[in-house]
Amino acid sequence: MNKLTASLTEAIRNSGLADGMTISFHHHLRNGDHVLNMVMDEIAALGIQGLTVNASSLFDVHAPLAEHIRRGVVRKLQTNYMSGALGRFISEGNMEEPVEFRTHGGRPRDIAAGITPIDVAFIAAPASDPMEIGRASCRERV
Repeated sequence: MNKLTASLTEAIRNSGLADGMTISFHHHLRNGDHVLNMVMDEIAALGIQGLTVNASSLFDVHAPLAEHIRRGVVRKLQTNYMSGALGRFISEGNMEEPVEFRTHGGRPRDIAAGITPIDVAFIAAPASDPMEIGRASCRERV
């Protein structure tokens, strides 16, 4: 099965994402990261609700996440850093669930230990190969 998809919507559907799951994002693009916003907009359009967002950091660019919290797409946040408008939105009591903050090293430790399990992870990647799902990696075939 070729893992490449024609759209983000198709990739989300193929992931099996459903109400109440936990999704993850990494902040390597920092305040230039529009991946989280693009993914959350597509998830909202699909009608998926009650998600936990486990993001390594949340910056000013992620302010649109507040609307997804208001609409019930996101019910909980787990992160190690938050700033700007989203931080103010949360500080003003606009979220029922308390935000779980972890240290930069505590987040991966808790993921690896199963304390904060992730159902689907989204990451910005400049390219992807069509290698079939379930096939051995190049290193294993050599």
